[in-house]
Amino acid sequence: MKQSNSTILGISLGAKRTGIAIISYGTLIHWKLHTFFGTWSDRKSQRILDRYEKYIRTYGAKRIAIKIPPETHHSTAIVTLLKELLKRCQYHGCMVEYKTKAEIKQHIPEVQNATALIQYVTNRFPILTTEQEKEQLNKQPYQVKMFEAVLMAHIEHQQIICNKKR
Repeated sequence: MKQSNSTILGISLGAKRTGIAIISYGTLIHWKLHTFFGTWSDRKSQRILDRYEKYIRTYGAKRIAIKIPPETHHSTAIVTLLKELLKRCQYHGCMVEYKTKAEIKQHIPEVQNATALIQYVTNRFPILTTEQEKEQLNKQPYQVKMFEAVLMAHIEHQQIICNKKR
């Protein structure tokens, strides 16, 4: 079966750290964790949003899958980022889906914690084995947002495939 030619940008939204992943034709072609230092400000918000927009433009992403915190954890910074990101996505004609961790757990029951999430993603994308090994050496999860972004892009890709079968 022919796969969708849509490029998917996966994002794990954050005001300090944000994970990014690009899946094209079912292949993971880019993944990265970005850290944004400093206190929250309009300038910091613009830097984060500009980074997201750069990925949309560079890879021609038309689908954006965003992992967001639960509403009870939506700080002013997260609300601002989400609203402005949605505006930019609309400007570029992107379709947007977003999920919380709880929704991901419902969708994929075996992903109940960060370790299981990382294992699940690495099993599907063995190219991430080195990142998984590095993460296992850390006392605190550092790269988990990158793995969340990959998972979001993967979920979106799977939904595209399922919709084409119908």
